[in-house]
Amino acid sequence: MAKAESSFSILILFLLQVLFFHKVALSSTILPLLFLFFILGRMETSTVECVKTWCVAKPSTSREVLENNLQYACNNINTMDCKEIQEGGPLLQTS
Repeated sequence: MAKAESSFSILILFLLQVLFFHKVALSSTILPLLFLFFILGRMETSTVECVKTWCVAKPSTSREVLENNLQYACNNINTMDCKEIQEGGPLLQTS
């Protein structure tokens, strides 16, 4: 996958160099090729699978420590999706 993506990037850079540095007009062959390679590159990169991980806290962990850790993760880790445990979310339980 990485090899295909790097080849795609090199090809795009080459076509852009031809277009802009050599002042070649967008001909009827270059523009469709650029579009085709863009579409093919997007198809290849969309096949990456997502892996989710779970974290289980120790039973002896205090509620305050758990809340602080969740707050840190939700505010500082970009890949965290905390909407399920936030106010109004389906997993929020207050006691």
